[in-house]
Amino acid sequence: MAEQVAAMCDQLIKAVMVIMDPETSQIYRLEALKFCEEFKETSTLCVPCGLQLADKNQPAVVRHFGLQILEHVIKFRWNNMQQQEKVQLKECAMQLLTNGTHSILEEESHVKDALSRIVVEMIKREWPQHWPDMLKEMETLSSHGVSNIHSAASVACFFNQFR
Repeated sequence: MAEQVAAMCDQLIKAVMVIMDPETSQIYRLEALKFCEEFKETSTLCVPCGLQLADKNQPAVVRHFGLQILEHVIKFRWNNMQQQEKVQLKECAMQLLTNGTHSILEEESHVKDALSRIVVEMIKREWPQHWPDMLKEMETLSSHGVSNIHSAASVACFFNQFR
């Protein structure tokens, strides 16, 4: 499965780069966009690919797309996921908040916003019944430095907007 994930991630990265390249013709851009949207709607590899694309060693545009994939999964597939899958995704998202971003001055704001939206979507679906320690986890996160304080504050702001 790791090879399948790696191959799909390579295709997705190429598609994102085609979409974002100003030199790309409209036809190729639309084909790449269609490929990405069909992947989000139908693939069983969304979570592993989203997590791999969201890695902080990827370019910001790729990371943002990886986070968009994860947000899509949470919004539209959450109710069909097994509880263990939900827990794993929640743990991965919290790990991304803790260690998955660059320093506060280096990180792209659209990446930080996308990551915050993911956590908010999970909070809306899991807290307080299935995530009673969420507030403690956010407090712990904010004790790990300025960048993480900003991440926790962003989550709180988005959460307050959508309550």
